[in-house]
Amino acid sequence: MSDWDTLKTRVLNLLGDSAGVRYSDAMLEQAALQAVRLYSGTLPQLCFLEIEVPEPVDEVTLEEAEGLSAVISASWYIGAGNTRPVPAAFTWNWSAGVPYLHFPQAQSGRLRLVYSAGHTLAGLLGAEATTLPPVHFDLLSWTAAGYAMQLRADAVREAYGAKSSEAVTISAAAEKMILHSRQQLDSLRYNQVLSPEWSAPGWQLETAAGGA
Repeated sequence: MSDWDTLKTRVLNLLGDSAGVRYSDAMLEQAALQAVRLYSGTLPQLCFLEIEVPEPVDEVTLEEAEGLSAVISASWYIGAGNTRPVPAAFTWNWSAGVPYLHFPQAQSGRLRLVYSAGHTLAGLLGAEATTLPPVHFDLLSWTAAGYAMQLRADAVREAYGAKSSEAVTISAAAEKMILHSRQQLDSLRYNQVLSPEWSAPGWQLETAAGGA
């Protein structure tokens, strides 16, 4: 069983729909992607990459920087045996979907990068590895459940009209859940606390959303 399968089971249990009657796989997948994006936008992966640059250049493409969202720093190991990198001035951008660095002057040596990247969940959209810390799986499950409810509320509105009481109830619960997740993520970002004791609010999803 992949991490995505595990997460899906947790989300369905939170939604009170363990058989997946009201929430389709497609809906759950979209909700999980939204949850991973929200998490990645607040607590992205911190990645490191070293590239050998044998000849002086003022631009270096970063094909190997998988999932890159931003370049944080670049530095050069200059000269044989140099173990202390020298910080480099740079700008970065995209060209034909590939990120690249531009330097004010040509340089060669070993280039060390620090960059941020989005997270992946094994089994979700074919991802092979999970990069989110296991201690935050409950938070991710809660967030995905909130987004799934939001998607279901949209579907109910489309079928029965904007004033559908079911849609209003589900949407209100979804907003509370997603807001709570954002607050938890902001707290983790600012305090850098990875608490295994994280828990959802005291009210139950089945009660708040009438079984969603």
